[in-house]
Amino acid sequence: MTQPPSKGPNPSPRERASELVQDILKQEVGKRGGRHRPTLEGRRRRPAITLYVLFGVCLTLAAWNVMRSGPQPQVFTSSELDAGVRLKIYLAVQALQAHRDTAGTWPASLDVIGFASEGLTAARELMR
Repeated sequence: MTQPPSKGPNPSPRERASELVQDILKQEVGKRGGRHRPTLEGRRRRPAITLYVLFGVCLTLAAWNVMRSGPQPQVFTSSELDAGVRLKIYLAVQALQAHRDTAGTWPASLDVIGFASEGLTAARELMR
């Protein structure tokens, strides 16, 4: 290895390191014969391969989801649905009684107490 010429009688450590790096770079360029990027062709192919793989994965997932589609599973049993209806009725009765206790009369409709959209109907003759 040849010694680079120094810039004076006592170069600073920073200047010495810079000279050594420049010398190493010159030697490597000389060994390669001036080629800058020997693996450039391989790097250009990687994004295309990655895109093909990602496209295949997306296509596979889409096909799997289409094949899996079918009837929706039943979340609640009939006894659980009946219990939900009984709870709605209980809450509506509680609201009716609270309205009667505060206003002194029964409400004109379930809309007054906020139960009009629950699928319940009230019979006036049952409210005494």
